[in-house]
Amino acid sequence: MSWPQHDTSRDWKVGNNSTQTGLSLDSHTCTLPHLKHAHCLISNTLCLTIAEQQYDQDRVDLDIQALQLLKIEEERRRSAALATKDFNLAKAAENAEKQWKKWQQEEEDNRTDILNQLQGELLSKSQEQGISVLGLPHLRADSCKGLTNEQLQHVIDCHQQRIEEKSAEQQKEALHHDRFCVTSARTALLLERRQARINKQLRRTLNSANAQLSEAHREQKKYLDNVYTNIPDDSYFSQFNTSSR
Repeated sequence: MSWPQHDTSRDWKVGNNSTQTGLSLDSHTCTLPHLKHAHCLISNTLCLTIAEQQYDQDRVDLDIQALQLLKIEEERRRSAALATKDFNLAKAAENAEKQWKKWQQEEEDNRTDILNQLQGELLSKSQEQGISVLGLPHLRADSCKGLTNEQLQHVIDCHQQRIEEKSAEQQKEALHHDRFCVTSARTALLLERRQARINKQLRRTLNSANAQLSEAHREQKKYLDNVYTNIPDDSYFSQFNTSSR
């Protein structure tokens, strides 16, 4: 019985290509099963290489998304710090307004006490009848005896002028206080709306990033599961160990 002649040049080409993939085949071992085995190894090696490249690319994509989330978090912190700063400024202005009004009231009380002491008998010191709603003492009728009509009119005019000045000052303070309250309320509302928009945008971005990460993980797992199902195990390689030269 004659054996078919074996093409050694074909074995040399296969052995040369196999050397590039880390395999060592010679003219005695290049049979059909070994060629199938070599082809399987080459295919699996290429699949593993592609899988590793895909894994590296996924890692790069995840790193990029992590950097984007970090930038969003930094922007949120800057916005929160700015909102806190604006709130603190508004609070400081409110406290300064209270301190100023307190100081103004103390100064007004001091001036009233001094005027009461200087005017003496012309002004009433009675807490029940002598103090007007504006904080100014009323004129006593019995204290104006002996004055001429011109002197009496001058005293009345001066007292009336003080009443008008005090009333105008109180109206001005009330208007200033109302404007300050409206401005503070508007500022607080704007800050609240701004913070709500920032929180909404942050939640939307985080949800989108989480969805992208989840989808990337699913695609990567699906791809790797398809690749690694074709890897030969020990039982596959053991069938070639029985051949001999």
